[in-house]
Amino acid sequence: MSATNVKHIVMLMLDAFRPDYLTIYTPPHLQRLVREGTWVAEARSVFPSTTTTNQTSFVTGALPASTGIPNNSRYDRADDCIRTKLRDNRCATIAEILGSHGWTAASVNHFMLQDRGVDRYISGGMEDVISLFAEERPPGLVVYYHSHTDTVGHAHGPFSPEMREAVMAIDHDIGRLLQLLDERDLARRTVIVVASDHGMIPNDGRPIEPELPEIFASLNLQVAASAEEIRPDTELITLQFGSTFLYWRNGKKHPERERQLLEALDQVQGLDYLLPEDIRRMGADPDRLADIVLVPQEGWMIRKGSGTGGLHGTPLAEHSTLLFCGAEVRKGAVIHHAAITDVVPTLLTLAGVPVPASVDGQVLTSVITTEAPTDYRAAMDAVLAEAAVSLEAEERQVEACRFAWEYLSRGSAAFTHDCGALLRVKAIGIVADAEPAPVGPHLYALEISADGVDFEAFHAGVLEPIADGQTVWIKKETPMAARFIRLTAYTGYAGDTATVRIARLLVTSDE
Repeated sequence: MSATNVKHIVMLMLDAFRPDYLTIYTPPHLQRLVREGTWVAEARSVFPSTTTTNQTSFVTGALPASTGIPNNSRYDRADDCIRTKLRDNRCATIAEILGSHGWTAASVNHFMLQDRGVDRYISGGMEDVISLFAEERPPGLVVYYHSHTDTVGHAHGPFSPEMREAVMAIDHDIGRLLQLLDERDLARRTVIVVASDHGMIPNDGRPIEPELPEIFASLNLQVAASAEEIRPDTELITLQFGSTFLYWRNGKKHPERERQLLEALDQVQGLDYLLPEDIRRMGADPDRLADIVLVPQEGWMIRKGSGTGGLHGTPLAEHSTLLFCGAEVRKGAVIHHAAITDVVPTLLTLAGVPVPASVDGQVLTSVITTEAPTDYRAAMDAVLAEAAVSLEAEERQVEACRFAWEYLSRGSAAFTHDCGALLRVKAIGIVADAEPAPVGPHLYALEISADGVDFEAFHAGVLEPIADGQTVWIKKETPMAARFIRLTAYTGYAGDTATVRIARLLVTSDE
């Protein structure tokens, strides 16, 4: 996009704002943005779902392995210390990128933008954001970080009266900003993004069995959980942020000790662990994040929960909020999946600015307003109008494919097939690979398109496990016109959870 109507960008970051707050607490101004813009149904944070990690990816579009910001804190192997308040981001921020193209920028509270491309950094609140847009020449980019929903979530949990108050308070402030943009005739030239860095889950799970102190004691492992606890004989550094991050201290990693630890972890109920190869696949750097990451399974906690508060840092808290509204943004649209790293490249494209190589995310083209080619629109209308015309029922076998589900970097895998002609699609069949173990997808979305640009939902949900070449059919009562079919797999079955194995798709067109 070279010529663009976008002159202002507002990035509103609501820490730990679960997407279902939009329906649980019905905030009117945020719901207005959903109705008038594009909402991402399955937005995901990067791993781990911690604040500093995702705030960095939010303003860079880069994965933790690229930014060098792995967590809220990390063990520094070179200096044998625990570092906190990590700010050594290695990638360009959106403020720096836009600034190189003549944009001005201001940040209110977003700590990862302090001294990183903004003309003004303000420690304040929404009142300061509103004041910026009341100026004669508002900044081109304004990024606001709001932490109250995270604070309340940790203290009282996501489903509490206190959270309702917090959600409605920020919604009221957003309403004031929208009113000012309308009054100053800035709304038609402004893109607004509302996002969260992660979700929040109740801290009420069952503690893993046995618990970590018992495991460490049984192995006589010398463990430190803080800088003050590090002693000459310390072997293992542990950091706790929902998940537990284990580092072998310099010179203390021995194959036999690690084997003993992993064997003990294999016996723990309610716990999974990730090794360096798993961590790399998830877009993180094990040298900075951890040698071993301990992840509680659903319904379990690594530490005994309070039963009242909330937490994040686990894969279960990766579901986040993401919506776009304003100039050049599709209105009243829903897209199935996006990652927090997709925000920056999409905004840059809306602003008519090239996306640099430092960005790992993808441009969400379905967010951006485009007009479908006239010939496809006419063809689609013609197909739907010819309900009385008899088409010979046919089953089209789509080419065999294998989905490589890159859990870490994308969180999903998508495959698009061109049927070669516009069809009135009645049913789509998903055929399992010829293996005895159940294969995916598990959570999935099927979309169709007449032109390969504008996709609409055909069906989405959870697929029961299939195996040995079985076929499951997704049928519609009313046929839909389509040439292109896109299957997105968000999660999969099978022991090899990094792969969703599909032999082929089948398409049945109606007569």
